[in-house]
Amino acid sequence: MAERTQEVWELEIRAAAAELVRVDDFAARLFTLVYPEEADLLAFVLREAVLNAVEANEEAADNKLKISVASEQEGLVILVLDPGKGFVAGWHDKLEKASMEENLFEERGRGLLFIKDMVDEIWSEWEPENGHVFGMRKKWRGV
Repeated sequence: MAERTQEVWELEIRAAAAELVRVDDFAARLFTLVYPEEADLLAFVLREAVLNAVEANEEAADNKLKISVASEQEGLVILVLDPGKGFVAGWHDKLEKASMEENLFEERGRGLLFIKDMVDEIWSEWEPENGHVFGMRKKWRGV
């Protein structure tokens, strides 16, 4: 496999539904350029992750969100950083046990199910300097 250039692209927005247009534009342009085979899927999962952060932080005094996409040797790492405290304890275990059939008509939670099924890895952590970090990894095809 040829050596891939490692790059990082970032976007900062306010946690507001009106900002999703900027996220969609960023995602469409970026993913079409760096991973055209998965561009629509990646744009969808990024929007879902940002929508979760917007809903959790829209009323916060410091409601800035940061999106970071890094190209690495094995794939893309997508981070959504927000000033919130993150998910409740045990969220990952609950998500692993959940199914789309059980949650199809639920008011909340389907976005994370979609994300879980469409990327290779997800995680959530809280960092003192960044707040909540929601991460996703999508491997290059064939890796």
